[in-house]
Amino acid sequence: MHSISSVMKAKASWFADRTIGECRQLMGGHGYSAFSKMSTLLNDNHVNMTWEGDNNVLLMQTQKFILDGARKLSKNKQVHASLDFIRERRPAPSPEQFSSLDALTALFESRVVGHLDRCVARLLALRAEKLSEVEIMNAAQPMYLNTLALMFGDLHYLRVAVDKISAMQEPLKAAVTDCTRLWAYSQLLAEGYGDQPVRDALVRLVDGHTQQVSREAARLVEAFAPPAEVIGSPFAAERGMFEGYISCLYGSKGTFERVPWWK
Repeated sequence: MHSISSVMKAKASWFADRTIGECRQLMGGHGYSAFSKMSTLLNDNHVNMTWEGDNNVLLMQTQKFILDGARKLSKNKQVHASLDFIRERRPAPSPEQFSSLDALTALFESRVVGHLDRCVARLLALRAEKLSEVEIMNAAQPMYLNTLALMFGDLHYLRVAVDKISAMQEPLKAAVTDCTRLWAYSQLLAEGYGDQPVRDALVRLVDGHTQQVSREAARLVEAFAPPAEVIGSPFAAERGMFEGYISCLYGSKGTFERVPWWK
């Protein structure tokens, strides 16, 4: 639980920071308006990447959990259920199977296993250089072990999403399934996964699912957006985003008056 919560806290706070920033940009000048509360959201979230455990330090907890598990498996010892996939080593599916959530789960498992193998090879090479344990971990951290922890976090997220989707009803189930697929395809594209034919297939899948999700976006936002009293913003779901913002903008005193220094 500690290793999973460590990487998910890091991923969630980094994701929130990027998402709030992108939302602010999508809103154009309105994103700077005090009415939108975007600056408040940015400021309130930024500290989450440091308090309750610095994100990069937390990733080290997850790395240790995975490496300890791999060491136990090499000695045929029992490991936590979340690491059983390392023993099973399910093969990566072909692009034709990527629409299946089970196939995507197998793909994300093989992704972790493949990178784990690269991490172990790198650690052994560094140990052969007679470096200290601290020097070995520092050298392997940025390009190998951090990525391993984040990939494990991606796998956990996908597993939880698949479990939650199975209990949903239509039409929400189909919409969230499309969002989950789009997220998975985007993650793979961002890291340059696969050879050129696989990446071309991923581009086509992202393009198709982006169009599909865009048609479902309003319904998803209205379903998941917190109520206005939670974030104190007219961009919440209580009255609808557009109506709430416009009524706040036009109903506030002095909105269309010149500032005092403008002569």
